[in-house]
Amino acid sequence: MLVQAVFILGSLLSTLAIGIDAALYLFQRQKVSHALLDTLRQQTRSHMQPQQFAHQFRAELEALGVSQPNGWPDSWHVEQLSPDDADFAIFRDPQVEQQLPWPHAAINNHYQKRQHQYFGLLHNGQEKRDIFSANTLHIHMFYAFQPLNPVVRVLLKQARPFAQHPYTRQLLDKGQLPISINMRIPYASHPVAWPNDPALPYYRHTHSELALQPGPGTPVTQSPPPQSPPYSQDTGSNSWYLPWRPAPFSSSSKQETDATSPPAQYEQISHPPESCPNPLAPAPQSPAPRPPL
Repeated sequence: MLVQAVFILGSLLSTLAIGIDAALYLFQRQKVSHALLDTLRQQTRSHMQPQQFAHQFRAELEALGVSQPNGWPDSWHVEQLSPDDADFAIFRDPQVEQQLPWPHAAINNHYQKRQHQYFGLLHNGQEKRDIFSANTLHIHMFYAFQPLNPVVRVLLKQARPFAQHPYTRQLLDKGQLPISINMRIPYASHPVAWPNDPALPYYRHTHSELALQPGPGTPVTQSPPPQSPPYSQDTGSNSWYLPWRPAPFSSSSKQETDATSPPAQYEQISHPPESCPNPLAPAPQSPAPRPPL
């Protein structure tokens, strides 16, 4: 009887400890999500620079009292799924890059509807991409959680061979559980292709083939032929005009593009031809009728 009572009591205590760890896991996940959301809302207004993101995210975590089991910044891992290198390769805007103080590729956040009329719907394999998705930040975050129950930590270590992500395996080796969070937020500024910082666990996804291909049902407003003229010299608010495909983008090198100095093989003209209309030009308006005399 005594052995059975001890066994039952031990089982109840273990179940209680596991329940406490589960409650702490959900509570910490909520706080990490809140800190991440507040950080992304602010950083997407200023081009989402990884160093600034990490600085504000740390301040948000400390304000909420979130523990960092592995210290800073080893307690988290962020992967930027969108915009990725393929988006910057096809949607980059040299005029916007010239206006920004950084020598990195950038995507125009303005006039997205008219840009969509120009680029149309593209796809990379089974994934459909357009200017709207390229202007939407999509990240996947992993955050480390340290269970209180030593039995749980031992069981987590045994689950390492079943983990697919390298950071997940790293946490399971320590008897920790990853908090996985997916979040999408539209940019309120021009997305910039920041180079990876080796001091931060923030990585932008890349693709082996950077060029996106038109998919079935793609609108007729596709990229113009290579002989199209360069940027319109009109610098007004409705002067978005991208008549040639930008230089290939590479995440491993910094590239500078002079939007006002097109290649020599392009002929300077003042207005685009009818075959390549400006998608962001204002629609023609008929004159207002005069009131009867």
